[in-house]
Amino acid sequence: MPIPATILVVDDQAYVRHTLGSLLAQQRHWSIYEASDGRAALDRARKLKPDVVVMDIVMPKMGGIAAAYELRQFAPETKVVLISSHYTPHEAAALARLFGNGSFVEKSAAAKDLVPAVSRMLSPEKQACVDIEPHPRVRTMPEDPRLEYPWQQPVFDAFMELRPEYLPAKMSAAERAIAERLRDRTPKDLDEQIALRDALRSLQRLFPQQAKQEPGEKKGIT
Repeated sequence: MPIPATILVVDDQAYVRHTLGSLLAQQRHWSIYEASDGRAALDRARKLKPDVVVMDIVMPKMGGIAAAYELRQFAPETKVVLISSHYTPHEAAALARLFGNGSFVEKSAAAKDLVPAVSRMLSPEKQACVDIEPHPRVRTMPEDPRLEYPWQQPVFDAFMELRPEYLPAKMSAAERAIAERLRDRTPKDLDEQIALRDALRSLQRLFPQQAKQEPGEKKGIT
């Protein structure tokens, strides 16, 4: 029987935090918590004493590198997995060795690499289980069984793509997926309504010149 583990996910984009948390939440013995920046992560880490912190390198207020350094001072037993889309794998791996625990995951590869990276940081009895049943809050879908709703895949792709020349096309695909779901009369549970609202707001924050008006805002998402 696996032993519970505590994982803290840190990213300034709410939708990215929720998506990464959804990937990790498939492991029923892992408890997933969130923080919006490095400073908030340090506050939560003092209370939670997490086994692993998954932390974006580039964030406002306090970035992942500074937070990882401070975390090491008061919680050296807590492992850090750094994530980013701003660095090459070579650059990020070097930063991870200096300020984290040598583990780095590109955001674009998080769907397949994040759970194994976190698992490697844990003691054997806390590591990820293979052939597990999906977490009850994670619905399966053809594109990626680790995302809750089908429309989330293009939205996730937009958040993982931070190269300006490719982002407009990814934003358009994400907005189309959300608009189609809003037009779909299939009932939406409260979790999906909240996810749609958060995705729309986060897309606008990510690239406001491409999302001057949240699509579906008049649809009454609450």
